[in-house]
Amino acid sequence: MHTQMTTDHVAIRRWVEARRGVPAQRRAARDYGAALQIIFPEREAPSSVMPMDWKRFFEEFERDELAFVHDADLGGEASYYNRFVKREAVK
Repeated sequence: MHTQMTTDHVAIRRWVEARRGVPAQRRAARDYGAALQIIFPEREAPSSVMPMDWKRFFEEFERDELAFVHDADLGGEASYYNRFVKREAVK
């Protein structure tokens, strides 16, 4: 697995839409805050995950100072691996 990290909104949206994904947010539960996620039509999302528009998604992304970690496209079948990390954690 070859991962890349980006904060570029265009690159993130391009990666997600190439896999027919949509931005989403998991509702807060107990001590955990709401968390950004990407949902894909091939995978059923839990009921606690709600789709959101890109504008709001990137507002949350910037407010929480996140970076997007994902598998690089190296040819062949597309990977869906992705996660969000705090930017400060990778400096």
